[in-house]
Amino acid sequence: MVKRKRYLIWSMFIVYCGVMLWLLVGRSIHASGDDYVGSLIANINRIPFHTVADQLQNLLNPPSPGLFTHAWINLGGNVAVFIPLGIFLSLIWPKLRRLGRFFLVSSGIICIVELLQWITLRGILDVDDYILNMLGLFGGYVLFRLSARLMKKE
Repeated sequence: MVKRKRYLIWSMFIVYCGVMLWLLVGRSIHASGDDYVGSLIANINRIPFHTVADQLQNLLNPPSPGLFTHAWINLGGNVAVFIPLGIFLSLIWPKLRRLGRFFLVSSGIICIVELLQWITLRGILDVDDYILNMLGLFGGYVLFRLSARLMKKE
């Protein structure tokens, strides 16, 4: 029974990773400069909460329905899609149930994802994406910890 459960968890994790890979780097190139280096330079946001503020403005006072939808997907999606990863990391690797280790590994994963999107021009290197993704990961971590406590009480 335990072997079957482990197989199921790993299968779900692999499917999740495949979907995430497709979502994160399976989109079209986002070139916004004259050449590759120009596009890299143009595709960076180093100012915390700059993108979040723009997206919140589009939610509260949308200039068009499309921008409202884009803002909702950007803000909510950047959090929501990483909640399962927070759960999987804690579930599969017991050493990551300690907050410090979890933070370091999660931070490393998000940095790798952001850099991969940026160097392949599939996204913007955005500090706000890092913040939102980490919120999702910590949400998954908290959900795992709460469910583990509830299961212990039963």
